[in-house]
Amino acid sequence: MKNQLSKILFLVTLAIPLLFSSISHYEIGGAIAAESEENGYKDAINQLDWDYHEIIFNKLIQFEKDNPEASEDEINAYFMELCEQYNKKNKELSINKDDPEFSPFTSTIGHPLYEIVEGLVSLNSQEQALYNANPSDGFRALVAGDEAYDVTVDRFGYNGHNDKSDAYRHAAWNIFIVAFTNGDAEWAKTWTEAHEYGAANNPSFERIMDLRNNWVGRDFAIRNNINLNSSITFTRGVADKAYFSGNLAYLPNGNTNPYVLFTGKSSDFK
Repeated sequence: MKNQLSKILFLVTLAIPLLFSSISHYEIGGAIAAESEENGYKDAINQLDWDYHEIIFNKLIQFEKDNPEASEDEINAYFMELCEQYNKKNKELSINKDDPEFSPFTSTIGHPLYEIVEGLVSLNSQEQALYNANPSDGFRALVAGDEAYDVTVDRFGYNGHNDKSDAYRHAAWNIFIVAFTNGDAEWAKTWTEAHEYGAANNPSFERIMDLRNNWVGRDFAIRNNINLNSSITFTRGVADKAYFSGNLAYLPNGNTNPYVLFTGKSSDFK
């Protein structure tokens, strides 16, 4: 009886934030969309050349560390300057290819979460509104997805769909968004909900599972005080903790509903 009560309390604890998440998502999204129409970043995503994302990211993070009092507008203005400078459209661009900061993205997979064609990233309409409102943080979410893909391949040797590696990647993505935005779990929540709710042909049972795994990742990021100063090694270790926690979910054997909680093991890793 005691165990049953504990399970019920846990499920209620999980259901409440997911319920309010689905309700508030559209309210927040509408406000952000309106804000994006008022600022100067309406076409920001098309000014980003993903081939130069690593050098842009490194310089953006360094700028924020060197200017801790910089406002959001100042950070976004600097980010847009970086996008203009590091872009194939810039005929005056001159980069030392031996510079360790220069590492253009050349993988044939493009991006694990987004379609990229010739350096241009394709977002759904809800993500687009968020990116327009705050392009530097939208960019960080994209880079976090790249890092989540990398650590998932490092751990499993592949990235699956609706399996345990998928659950790990979702948790890791949210953890890295929190890290790269210096602890902003609310932004991680808003961005990843836009990704899920705005996706075309995304079955509700998958979305519910993905939202759960995203939430677990943010919870572990908060509990472990993940921020901009957290090392990549430490941050990846927090993703491992989330995987071993017993709180992530997957769809075993291609089932469509309901998802199943599992406790990850180190033997799951390659």
